[in-house]
Amino acid sequence: MIDAASDRKLEGQSAVRFIVLCTAVYFTSYVTRINYGAVITEIIRVESISRGQAGLISTVAFLTYGFGQLVSGYIGDKVSPKLLVAAGLVSTSVCNVLLPFSRSPAQMAVVWGLNGVFQAFFWPPLVKLMATMLDMKTYKKACVSVSAGSSLGTIAVYLVAPAVITVAGWRPIFFLSAACGVLIAVVWSASLPSNSVNEPVMKTETAKKSSITLGVVPLLAMLAGVITLQGILRDGLTTWMPTFVADMFGFSTATSILTGIVLPIFSVICYNVASLIDRWLKNEIKSASVIFCAGAVAAGFLIFLRSSVPAAIMLMAVITGCMHGVNLMLISRVPAYFDRYGKISTVSGLLNTFTYIGSGISGFGIAVLSEKLGWGATVVSWFVVAFLGSMLCVLCVRKWNRFTAE
Repeated sequence: MIDAASDRKLEGQSAVRFIVLCTAVYFTSYVTRINYGAVITEIIRVESISRGQAGLISTVAFLTYGFGQLVSGYIGDKVSPKLLVAAGLVSTSVCNVLLPFSRSPAQMAVVWGLNGVFQAFFWPPLVKLMATMLDMKTYKKACVSVSAGSSLGTIAVYLVAPAVITVAGWRPIFFLSAACGVLIAVVWSASLPSNSVNEPVMKTETAKKSSITLGVVPLLAMLAGVITLQGILRDGLTTWMPTFVADMFGFSTATSILTGIVLPIFSVICYNVASLIDRWLKNEIKSASVIFCAGAVAAGFLIFLRSSVPAAIMLMAVITGCMHGVNLMLISRVPAYFDRYGKISTVSGLLNTFTYIGSGISGFGIAVLSEKLGWGATVVSWFVVAFLGSMLCVLCVRKWNRFTAE
């Protein structure tokens, strides 16, 4: 059990154990969520549903996840974050068990849409817990570690899925994911003492009475736009890369899924590179602009090199890695600045909502665009999105500087 006194921040081994626990939870959240994207090509092939129908299921989940972020973020500032995370782990496990029994795309959309809602119970409460229980220096390190948990979860899914599909089809993937969710739910509930996540968190929040000023609203609106664009690229490429590879190069389903491992491996590197850039620039929004620009450059090269297997896979890895870096800056670190208002979880949930609005747009949009206009036009759209994201970040810098100087 993690030893935490209610009147001080976690230090030493207690802080390390807490960060590892949060990383395990976030790892599990990805195992129980991105597994659908990992096997989407096989579902299309075996179940004889269209790419648009499969993409719509993904879009429903992204949109319900985004909506759930708002609810989770608000509730996370009012009730025990420990309880929210535990409820999310159990509920997402149930959804993973139910999905393989769905008999139509409509049923799958309902189940996976509910999974999106329950998945929203992870990130805002985790951010709230980390910002409350760790000092700022340790919090920034924790954000990198916990975010890397998502990449490790993705790697696990993309390693296991091809083998399971080859032996037993796509359905057992979801049963294995559910088992992982239940296991971590037990560990989470047993490891965190109630007094480390209830009284001190509520004490911290009730002590802060100031409201977010109207002057902050334009900044949040612009950041929401940036975050939507990174969501389009990050989750759009992650979901559709196996299909892209299968279409462009004629790979089998298992091989196409296996190529997806490159994305999370590179994202782990990008988390650390993004952290170094921020240490150098000392400004989260400037850092996000630089990282978005790098993603645009990679997308520009992909337009001309998409017919080369190694170049296409590596450039897609760079693009998604850059978007993970942007996510680290805007979703992980920006909310901590709203501690003065007692709205860490609320702002985290609000901003993360727009990530998954972008994800929802890409889930269905890339399916339709690639079917109607081909992958060439789709890759051009990725470049446009990355370029717009970089420019919008630049426009946010001055407002961000004023906000952080207050």
